[in-house]
Amino acid sequence: WSLSDFDSRHAVVANLSYAVPFRSGSKALGAVVNGWTLDGIGTFTSGMPFTARLASSVSRDLSQYLAERPNLNPGTNQNPNSGRSIGCTGFPAGTPLANANNWYDPCSSSLPAAGTYGNLGRNTIVGPGVADVDLALEKSFKLRETANATFRAEMFNIMNHTNLGLPNTNPLGASGAASPSAGRITYTTTSSRQLQFALRISF
Repeated sequence: WSLSDFDSRHAVVANLSYAVPFRSGSKALGAVVNGWTLDGIGTFTSGMPFTARLASSVSRDLSQYLAERPNLNPGTNQNPNSGRSIGCTGFPAGTPLANANNWYDPCSSSLPAAGTYGNLGRNTIVGPGVADVDLALEKSFKLRETANATFRAEMFNIMNHTNLGLPNTNPLGASGAASPSAGRITYTTTSSRQLQFALRISF
């Protein structure tokens, strides 16, 4: 019993298409300001879950694939990704969590006894969510009776919001101390703000 790998608990996706109500009776000015359309898509989701795993074969099961999980320390949260760290060897108490350097608190877990598997559940830690808004402005021009031109300006991630990927999933080293890379995020799931322009001629 656990969250699925693709469990995103909350998701809101909205889109719009709005005819901009600028109107000019002037033929020259109207060719510039009339007929624009604003399109947009907004995506807001909570994060995906992942499983904390050990980087060494504590269970000694001789498997080539490490499946070991750590133990959950008494009184700690199985999803320790908010507030500050309680502190442990290799990870100072008070370290801020839920950021690209330290997404979760490795000090909420510990090494299980040799020859055993840890008791921390599968997919208990939830990663960063996504907040992304894309916009586009579009206008069509009549070139002649059988030809049209469409100009389109597209803006991706217009808020320039950093949408972090999933962090390093190994909270502890072989000694039981916090791993130096525990909870570190090294990639993003969307690009930074990007603009592009296109001109299409139909005839």
